[in-house]
Amino acid sequence: YTNYPTLDTLWNYKNPIYSFLAERGFYTVDSATSNYNFTPFSLGSILNLQYLNTAGYYLERNIDNFYIGLGVYKNNQLFRFFKDQQYQLSVFSLLEDTKEVAGLGNFAPDEPVTWLRKQTLEKLYLDPWIAHKFKQIFVRKKGLPDPVVNSLRFYADYNKRALEHIQGVCAQTSKPGAAPLFSFTHFIVPHSPYVFDENGKPSFVTTSPQTGMQDYLAQVKYANSIIREITQCLLKDSSRKKIIILQGDHGFREFPVSYQKDEYGAFCAVYFYNKDYSSLRKNLSHVNTYRLVLNKFFNDTLPLLKDSIVLWNKNRRTTQE
Repeated sequence: YTNYPTLDTLWNYKNPIYSFLAERGFYTVDSATSNYNFTPFSLGSILNLQYLNTAGYYLERNIDNFYIGLGVYKNNQLFRFFKDQQYQLSVFSLLEDTKEVAGLGNFAPDEPVTWLRKQTLEKLYLDPWIAHKFKQIFVRKKGLPDPVVNSLRFYADYNKRALEHIQGVCAQTSKPGAAPLFSFTHFIVPHSPYVFDENGKPSFVTTSPQTGMQDYLAQVKYANSIIREITQCLLKDSSRKKIIILQGDHGFREFPVSYQKDEYGAFCAVYFYNKDYSSLRKNLSHVNTYRLVLNKFFNDTLPLLKDSIVLWNKNRRTTQE
């Protein structure tokens, strides 16, 4: 989910969700940036409160690095911190279980054994598009390959389950003696594939690259409806002192190479129950988010890191700007 300036400049869309959240007491980090443009690395960096010790080819968006990033996410410092503080944790994320990743099928990174098998005649079986082509020729089968449709259905179902998770958390009121709660919910929207229209109606077809920006904007509008729903739900109950953080782990990633830096513009809005936002600023990068939270509410003294984006190029060089 990209940030306000990127949507305004490249889509000519003045995102109304920022004013909606500001009216409800949020601080909107309008020009926020992610530090990485790859989900497991971005989330790993946010939840470990630091830049990752990676360079060169380790930042390429491929299957090997996906699973490296998965390990970084699963062993993150923030979840351990809240466990040590006797918090109850409620976590729903694609990265929690490799079965969830596999459920995305064609839209997930292949296991190494799969891409090796695709170098053999097994590709006729493993590649749904090849099998589908034969069916089109011999049995006149129309539409998308069944495995691709199943993956799109999984994507829609995953986001439904993510919403149900946060609704369940939202329904929990604080009782005397109850443990404090840390909840983390990971949506895959407005991320591609663009299954939803702006009203949240799913359509199990693949879209054209030529309409990618248009389809993305429709899912931004749907994501806004989710944000409105969960925000109203979370703020309705005042029995807990709440800190709410809404973030995109990276922005739109289908730009030409010349727009690579725009992939790092990322949505961010923060709610503190005491409404003291003196430590925040409009151009904060995600790596500092929980450093600020722990300093402010847990009496920590973590120094803020330089706000940078970590770029990787095809020459396997890494730059931090």
